[in-house]
Amino acid sequence: QHLDMVRAMAEQVSLPIVADIDTGFGNALNVIHAVERYEAAGASAVVIEDKVFPKVTSLAPEGRQELVRVAEFQGKVAAADAARTRDEFLIIPRTEALIAGMRAEEALTRARAYEEAGADLILVHAKSPTPDALERFAAAWTGRVGLVFIPPACPALTVARAWALGTVRAGQAVR
Repeated sequence: QHLDMVRAMAEQVSLPIVADIDTGFGNALNVIHAVERYEAAGASAVVIEDKVFPKVTSLAPEGRQELVRVAEFQGKVAAADAARTRDEFLIIPRTEALIAGMRAEEALTRARAYEEAGADLILVHAKSPTPDALERFAAAWTGRVGLVFIPPACPALTVARAWALGTVRAGQAVR
C-alpha cells in the first residue's frame, strides 16, 4: 500500500519524494527488492533504519528499540546502493542509536560505517527534549555526506539552529 501511494504521488507531482521504508522489510535481499520497486515507482530517495525487523515505532514509551549489528546494516546500505539505477536516487540510512539510549559516539560509529557503505545522507533520530546529543553529534561529524536530524520532541532545535549546525531538520513542514 505504501508503494502504491508513492507511485500515485509521483504521478501527480514533480517534487522529490522521500520514502521511509522502515528497516527495508527484512534482510539485504528485501532491501534490494524495495529499492528497485521504490525507484521504479518514482521515489527520489529511501530512508532505511538500523533497527531489528519487525521494528517498534521509535517513540513508543516502553517499545523495544533493538538495533542490528553495524556490519549487518552496512550490508543493507551497500545492497541499496548497488540496487539503484540512478545516481540521483538517494540512499539515506537512519541511525536509531540515540532513540535506543546509546551515546552520540555510537551514533557516530554507525553513521561513519553507513557512509562507507554508500550512504548519500545520514539521518539521525532522537527523542530527547534537549538538542544536546544532536549538537554533539553534529560537532563531531567529519563525514563527506550531509546530515538530517529528526528531533520530534525537541522544539529547541529550530530550523535556524539546525542550519547553523550544518544539518537539516526533517519533518519541520509537517509539524
